[in-house]
Amino acid sequence: MSSPAKIILALTFIVTLSGCVIRVNAQGNGGNVDKVMGGIDIERGRSVGDLSSVNGGITLKDDVHAGNVSTVNGSVTVHDHVSVDSIKTTNGAIRADRDFSSNGDLKTVNGSVKLRQGGYVDGSIATVNGAIDLNHVRVTHDLETLNGDVSVRNGSEIDGDVTFKHVHHRYSRDSRPTLTVDSDSIIKGTIYIYQPVDVHIAAGAHVGNLVKRYDDVE
Repeated sequence: MSSPAKIILALTFIVTLSGCVIRVNAQGNGGNVDKVMGGIDIERGRSVGDLSSVNGGITLKDDVHAGNVSTVNGSVTVHDHVSVDSIKTTNGAIRADRDFSSNGDLKTVNGSVKLRQGGYVDGSIATVNGAIDLNHVRVTHDLETLNGDVSVRNGSEIDGDVTFKHVHHRYSRDSRPTLTVDSDSIIKGTIYIYQPVDVHIAAGAHVGNLVKRYDDVE
């Protein structure tokens, strides 16, 4: 094969690889994984370092441990019995199945956070444009959102505050966010509301003070 042909073949291989999904199998432990184009899949039982993707989602299969997980354009999908140090996305959701645990914060800008039974977050959960849905989850610090519904249900427990941050203008009453707390759940801190919010707290729910800090001009 001529040298120009070899160069073309090598370039073709590089371009193809840059757009694929990296899959890390369960043979031994691994280090950090950084990806620009394409997603990252970590197979069951694997222990890895920090995971970072620019254009692609990240999936963690059952019984995975990972360090800090971050994406710019892509969601993070977590299966059962997974532990991480933290998760951060810019344009993407965070979804975790049963018995998920995080040693730090979960943060999204444009995306929701949904955690299922047995979840534990030793930190805070924050979104800008996205809902927070907690189903039998313990959070040791705060919940915070700007444009998102918050649902605390099925025995979830929040040790810190819940804050709906101030928005400069909301176009319609129908677009206001909702806070829902069922009768089995607990918010130990204060609920701070800096904008109009539809609040639904069931009888029997244990919540702290509710503090309204906005002028209702609607």
